[in-house]
Amino acid sequence: MRHPRLSSKNAVGLLAVMIVWGTLPAYGQQLTKEQQTTLQKIQTQLQQAGAHYRKRDWKKSAEQLKQAQADLEKAAQGANPLMLRALAPLHASIGRAHQLLKKRGIKDLPELKPLVPPPQQPVPSPTADGPILFSAHVAPILITKCGRCHIDNARGMVSMVDFETLMKGPDAGTIIMPGNAEGSRIVEVIVEGDMPRGGLTVSKTELDILRKWIAEGAKFDGKNSKAKLIDLAPSAKPADLAKIEPQRATGKETIHYSIDIAPIFAKQCSGCHGGGDRPGGRFDMMTFRRMLRGGESGPAILPGKPDSSLLVKKLLGTGGGNRMPRNQPPLSDETIEKIKTWIREGARLDDGGFDTNLRQLAAAAVAKRQTPEEVSRRRAEIAESNWKLSLPGVRHDVHTSDEFLVLGTLDETELATIAREAESLMGRIRPLLRTGRSDPVVKGRITLFVLGRRYDYSEFGQMVEQREVRSGERSTFGFDGVDAYVALYVPRSSDGESNPLGAVLAEPLAELAVTTAGEAPRWYRKGLARAITARLLKSDPAVKEWTSQIPRVAGSINDGRQILQQSLAADDNDVAAMIVGSYLLKDTRRLKKMHRALKEGHPFDQAFASVYGTPPEAWLNKLVGKKPSKPPKKK
Repeated sequence: MRHPRLSSKNAVGLLAVMIVWGTLPAYGQQLTKEQQTTLQKIQTQLQQAGAHYRKRDWKKSAEQLKQAQADLEKAAQGANPLMLRALAPLHASIGRAHQLLKKRGIKDLPELKPLVPPPQQPVPSPTADGPILFSAHVAPILITKCGRCHIDNARGMVSMVDFETLMKGPDAGTIIMPGNAEGSRIVEVIVEGDMPRGGLTVSKTELDILRKWIAEGAKFDGKNSKAKLIDLAPSAKPADLAKIEPQRATGKETIHYSIDIAPIFAKQCSGCHGGGDRPGGRFDMMTFRRMLRGGESGPAILPGKPDSSLLVKKLLGTGGGNRMPRNQPPLSDETIEKIKTWIREGARLDDGGFDTNLRQLAAAAVAKRQTPEEVSRRRAEIAESNWKLSLPGVRHDVHTSDEFLVLGTLDETELATIAREAESLMGRIRPLLRTGRSDPVVKGRITLFVLGRRYDYSEFGQMVEQREVRSGERSTFGFDGVDAYVALYVPRSSDGESNPLGAVLAEPLAELAVTTAGEAPRWYRKGLARAITARLLKSDPAVKEWTSQIPRVAGSINDGRQILQQSLAADDNDVAAMIVGSYLLKDTRRLKKMHRALKEGHPFDQAFASVYGTPPEAWLNKLVGKKPSKPPKKK
């Protein structure tokens, strides 16, 4: 995916000043029309300030900003907590704009005061004999433990925005039955452990307060049953849902995610919780990172707490709604216990990357336990399947060498020649990236698809890789943990013979070798692949063409983000990456250390910072000569 390129440094400032508020937050519908109008007005003022900033008219930008600030401070005076929360992102944007304009010499900006909630009256504590007050005792519990899902939003069609809506309940029926605490759904789901979700819990004292209030008739002690709960108990704030960061396995675990758990999730869960437009419950399990992030009810997995994890409750049928997996037989007790053990041991990832596709990770784990010949046989089956998919009815010959399985429309003798060229190139690529000269790039034979017609190569791209082939492109590669291939377009020369492929073959082989080490961004993979190809084949016509573009492309780069975001023209991105790859290739000791870290599963940015002493963006900025920005002076 290409990222839009910022046209100038001013655009960076513009983005910092402007805020994107296409719609009000989820709780915007609970604000009055007057409050919503005020928010929109301040937003417009900030956007106008940003427009003046882009035109380098600092004074007009500052004047517009002052007006936005004055209106915000006026709106904040005596505002209820809901309005203060809505004003908070606008307040933060004004603060960032202050910093930018001060750098431009604007010194007369008024002090930006913090948003301060109004003073609160002390809340009387409930007593064993005294009544339970909704506004003082019950509302704070509902706001704190249920607010993110049922006040800011209406998850499951249940809204607690005000007392009247709470008591009405969803279309499915009321959740509170005055006089009958144990028959009330709100108590039932708390006792069952289904609610609250996201790592939050209702204490025994809080549950006793809810029960007593309902048993006493679930009465309302305020003046207006349509008053927002957040106004009734302004000192209470919705608790944040737990945020679970992915962690690496320690090596002491008895259950391993890639081997024991990922295959279960890939088979039983990915259909509904895969990478579709909207996974069930917004719970996407297709990568480890997304899975731990959770869904609309917060994290479904709480490391170390299997019995509190919503995932386990859903598998056991105790988490409310349908038992999972939906429309399938329940998982066996043995399987669920295996999942619980994995969570109890920390819910960690033992192999692969946090962002690796679930199915790929599971398949790669299987491949790691197989012998090279077993992997080769599986890869040969995939190769035949891909050939039939893209070129049904087209005859092909096959040649097998020590490292390659070659399928193509050329005759077997020509395929053998290409296999020898591939093995020679891989023998020169491997020492640049591997500790041992004989270390394989990937277990088992690599598939080479050799296609003699441009049409056949395009069909392979469309059917197997599901993409449009670029004009002039002649080679591609693929690796998903199990399958590993290179596809080539090899037109015949005028005398009917195929010529040495050179860079057409070397570049995808090198990029495949880089990719098999671990997950890495395209600029890194492509850059090293081209740099390696240029080192091995200096006189190749393609290499000469790349090299001729270096001075022009280098002169157009003034920020490391242009490389990170691949924001240059398509071909220029590859040349820029090649420049970076050439610098990386100068220090093969560090490069091999980097690849060991990737093979061990360390995230790319973390591995890069450890090996090269600084994060990728800072390293690239130093490479292109960009000076680091100075932190603001302390007063």
